[in-house]
Amino acid sequence: MMKNLLKFLMIIFCFSCKKVKVEDKIPYTVYTISDHKSTYDIERVNSHRIEGVAKFSSSCEYELTENIGQINKLIGLSSGINHHENSMRIGWEYADGVFKLFAYWYVDGTRGESYLTSVVTDEKFEFVVEVKKDEFYVNINGVEFQQEHNMDSLGESFLLFPYFGGKAKFPGSVHGDKKCEIYIHMF
Repeated sequence: MMKNLLKFLMIIFCFSCKKVKVEDKIPYTVYTISDHKSTYDIERVNSHRIEGVAKFSSSCEYELTENIGQINKLIGLSSGINHHENSMRIGWEYADGVFKLFAYWYVDGTRGESYLTSVVTDEKFEFVVEVKKDEFYVNINGVEFQQEHNMDSLGESFLLFPYFGGKAKFPGSVHGDKKCEIYIHMF
């Protein structure tokens, strides 16, 4: 009788088990964009290199009716306080159901961009942004990009935080969210 009771209890236990999705244990900082910029501003840092991991939540899935194709900014570094003079960032846009990631830079005040790779919602990706002596460098999940620059010396480094636009403000997500939440953890 005891054997039957144990079998019965084991069967009940097995049917009551649930598969639980395990969240990653990365201590992300959540950057929230409701208009153009996140709640963070430019910050002076003591390094010419940043690296970390990031992911976009579904709250960042949007559609634009104008300024389609504008590149938003995820994170980056500037050499000197004026990031429209000499800087390298990771740019992004949501299109065709994916987040397209770009190298996005200014060299002597001239802007450039280059598509690198795409990720889906909640897919974490590793990144590196570096200001080197003669080039800007970006790496996203092993996809590398270098852009030469003409700076005589490296200026003070400034960390550049998430920003939506160009011209258009964050229109809200296709799911009705009023704010875009981006998760970033820097090493």
